[in-house]
Amino acid sequence: MTATGTEGVNFSIDLGAPDFACGPLRFLRNHCQSGIEPVVIDADDGKGKAVVLAVRSGAWPLPNPDDRDDLNYERCELREAKENPTALGIHSFYGFSLRVPDTFPNLPLRCVVAQVKMPYDKSGNPSPAFALRIDNRQYVATVEHLYEPNSEDPIDSTYLSDPGAIGLCRAGSVPALDHSDFISKPEDYSMQVRGILATGKAGLPTHLRNCEFTRCTSGVEVETFGHLPDVDGRWADFIVEIAPTGKKNCDGTIRLYVDGKLIAVAKGEFGFPLTAKPAWQYFKIGPYRNLDPKWGTATAAIEVRNLRRGSTLDEVLPPMLVAAK
Repeated sequence: MTATGTEGVNFSIDLGAPDFACGPLRFLRNHCQSGIEPVVIDADDGKGKAVVLAVRSGAWPLPNPDDRDDLNYERCELREAKENPTALGIHSFYGFSLRVPDTFPNLPLRCVVAQVKMPYDKSGNPSPAFALRIDNRQYVATVEHLYEPNSEDPIDSTYLSDPGAIGLCRAGSVPALDHSDFISKPEDYSMQVRGILATGKAGLPTHLRNCEFTRCTSGVEVETFGHLPDVDGRWADFIVEIAPTGKKNCDGTIRLYVDGKLIAVAKGEFGFPLTAKPAWQYFKIGPYRNLDPKWGTATAAIEVRNLRRGSTLDEVLPPMLVAAK
C-alpha cells in the first residue's frame, strides 16, 4: 500500500494491481468524521490483502462541530479523485470484492457500501445512480432515475404509481421510493426516484417494503436473472457496468454482475443532463449511513479488495475468472 497526504487527514491509498487496479482512491478525512482510518490486512482466505473500511459514531470528533460538511450522515469511504474525473455518459465498468464480517450490526437501518454517483439536479449535486446497500444484514441494490414532476400534483408524476390490491407492483414497474417523500427538502430532489435493482433470495427487508419502497415506478425497466448473495462473512465479487447517456429523455443502462454472472439490468434516464458546466460520475466504496442513535456504539466494518476500473467487461473480470481463462 502507498498512502500520501498531510498528517493523516486526506490521503490516497493504493494497494497496487491486482488488488487495487482501480488506481489511487482518496480518503477524505474532513468528509469522514465518523470513519476510522483505512487499515490494510491479510485477507481471511489467504488470498492477498484487503482494506478495512469502518465507521463508528464519534470516531473522529472535530474540534468545531460546525466545520462538519455533513451533520446527518456517518461515512468512511474511498472515492475516485476529482482531479481525474470521468465525464457523465462515459461507458464504465467498476469491479470490487466485499466481505462483511459477522460483527456488522444486524439492524433495520440503511447503510450504503458502494455507489456510482452523478448529478441529479441543476446545481450538479451528485446522487447514487447505482448503490449497493446493507440493511438487516441483507444486500439490496438500487438505481436512481429521473422523472417528470406533475405540475398540478407535486406528489404524483408520470412514472410513479401505487401498488395493486395485493401490494405488488404491476408488470413493467418495480418498487420505488420517491425522494419528495423521503427527505426534508423535496424541492432539491423532485426529479429523482429510487428503484429496486436486485435483492437477496428473501426479497426486500420488511421495513423497507412497508415504510420506504411503498410506490412503484415504470420509469426504469428492470430485468433480473438471479439474486444478490447472502451477507454471511464470505467474499463476493461485484461488477457494475454503467452507461448513462447524459442526455434528456434518452435511456442509459446499468448492469450488475455477481461473481462474474449477470444478475440484473436496468434501463432508464440516469443523471441530469448538464450543459452549463462539466458533469462527471465517480465511484465510491465504504460504509455510508444515517446518523442514527439506533446504531449504538458498535463498529460497522467491511473488507474490500480487487478494486478494478475499465472500459470493457473483460478488463474487470474477477481474478477467479481471469485465472480460469
